[in-house]
Amino acid sequence: MNISLKDVPDELHEKIKERARRSHRSINSEIIYLLETLIEPRSIDYEAELLAIQTLRNNFKGLINDEELNRIKRDGRK
Repeated sequence: MNISLKDVPDELHEKIKERARRSHRSINSEIIYLLETLIEPRSIDYEAELLAIQTLRNNFKGLINDEELNRIKRDGRK
């Protein structure tokens, strides 16, 4: 099925174009993705996401501690 959009404001067109570029999609594919996301939002398994984050954090544990991170932040602000 084909759908045409008319009178799309330039600013909105540019935003969609930029999103499509960042996502490596065509403008058409980006619009379809946005419509699908709006109509059928993806449910998030928070437990699985939390487990994935914890696993990533555990893999990097010890590489840098809070004290070292704060020192780097302070140095970067000078």
